[in-house]
Amino acid sequence: RNMRLFSQHITYRFHADGSLHVSSHIVPSKCVKVATSLPRFGFSMTTNKTLTNILYLGLGPHENYCDRRESSKKGVWQTSPSQCSTQYIVPSENGNRGDCTWISLRNDKGVGIMILNEPLKQSSREGLGFSAQLHSQMELDAATHTCHLEEREDGKFPIFVNIDSSQMGVGGDDSWSPCVYPPYLLKPDDEVKTSFWILPLSSDQDPALIPSVDEDPATSVDFSPFSID
Repeated sequence: RNMRLFSQHITYRFHADGSLHVSSHIVPSKCVKVATSLPRFGFSMTTNKTLTNILYLGLGPHENYCDRRESSKKGVWQTSPSQCSTQYIVPSENGNRGDCTWISLRNDKGVGIMILNEPLKQSSREGLGFSAQLHSQMELDAATHTCHLEEREDGKFPIFVNIDSSQMGVGGDDSWSPCVYPPYLLKPDDEVKTSFWILPLSSDQDPALIPSVDEDPATSVDFSPFSID
């Protein structure tokens, strides 16, 4: 039967300089609260295929999750959609970079967008989870082997971007028991709030110098309108 699993309120606030503020408030229903865990809370979008030059401030350089991050270091890392993906024999969730303060995606001319985390008060979330890949989540879910995924190159296909406020762990201490330990489960007990900015970047802007959201980047920096070819 039809049941409402969540109620969600999303606010998109557009500014004349081209910047966009996104906020989300999710309230799980009672029937969802009996679940052991949920996979993730976040947003998915498709970006221009030319935005292959990715720079981010977060955990890297390889993929990492809340229960698989000890070998990762916080820093500024460079990657691309093809490099961001991890090709498991059985395609599945992969390529996440956690604790991201900002992420920039640019074309070869240096023009692009920046995703800027907005920390929320009374929240334990350290930063955004982020991934950029050449296959969608639906394609990964439908494939049972890497041979079922079309080979794709950077710059020739759209980029599937995930922006997550939280994810459950991946588990898998060994190859036969994919259990996730309780501290890394994403229990649907509480309301989930997410807030971030999407800002335009020109070729002469350094994302590391963009003001923090405490200053409201839309009013602190002059973002010139542009088009992405």
